[in-house]
Parts: sequence; structure tokens; C-alpha cells
Amino acid sequence: MEAAIEPVCADMGYEALLIEWSGSGQRRVLRVFLDSPKGVTIADCTRMGRLIGNSLDAAEAAVEAGEGNPALAALLAPGYTLEVSSPGVDRPLAKKRHFTAQVGGRVKLKTWESPAAADADERSFNGRLVAVHDDDAAPEDQRRGTVVVHDPERDRTIPIPLPLIRRANLVWEG
Repeated sequence: MEAAIEPVCADMGYEALLIEWSGSGQRRVLRVFLDSPKGVTIADCTRMGRLIGNSLDAAEAAVEAGEGNPALAALLAPGYTLEVSSPGVDRPLAKKRHFTAQVGGRVKLKTWESPAAADADERSFNGRLVAVHDDDAAPEDQRRGTVVVHDPERDRTIPIPLPLIRRANLVWEG
């Protein structure tokens, strides 16, 4: 999915901050959150929605022509609604550099499973982002590493590996 979306965004001066699916059946929604140093307007989202949609259509057509990624075509085939948005004040955090830029800020995290330092069934975390560490085996990989969150309510600090994070958002402190 990222391979069909991220290059189009980068070519137009945006970062695909987060790409996610929600819903099911005929109500599936593909959400793409864009970011840019200049900010993201509604007009930007509209224009990029058309370009991203065209890119996804081209990826599906490539598979029909015997090229491209069949897994992507299978994912897109049941139909979906494409939504393109700016990150907003509760901006999503998905890659190591996103977390690094927000060290010191408050975050809300949901994980696929409990991290080793947490209670056995715990999958939701709130607190202040205090550090981000590289994965020694792949220090350049933006999807690997560990974020460290301090939970002031329980007075604990929890390291959470990036691959365990299902969803993370900055908590606005206005």
C-alpha cells in the first residue's frame, strides 16, 4: 500500500504521515494523513485525494495487465472510500522520526499486544514521550526502534517497541 501512495505524496511535497484502514465490508475506509512543512489545507487534501486515487487505480490496472502487486489489488478489490486528511492537533505518530520530533509531548498509544514492561493484558498507554531509541539491528529503519513513555498516574516508565504499536497520537496540550 505504502509503495503506491508514499512516492506520489513525496513527489508533491507531502509526507504520508499515516495510512490506515478502518471499517469492513462495503464500509471500508482507507485514510491517508498528509503532512508538510507548509501545512496541509482542504484544497491540498482534495488535490492529493485525486492523485492518490489515480495511483491506486493504476496499481490495480497493472495487476490486471500481468504486472504489479497482486496482494495490493486483492486488498483494493472489495471497494473502499478514500479519505485524505491533515494530521490535526492529535496528529498520528507512526514512524520513528515522528516520535523523535515529539519527545517531551504527551502521547496516547494502543498496542497489538502488551509490551514486556507492562501488565499482561495492558494495551493502552498515556503519558509523556521521554525518549526514542534506535533498533541496533536496523538503526535506519523508521518502523523499528523503541519509544519510552512515562505514565505519571502510575509513576512508571515503559519502553514500547515500535512494531507493537497499533495506533499512536499526540495529545494536544492547549
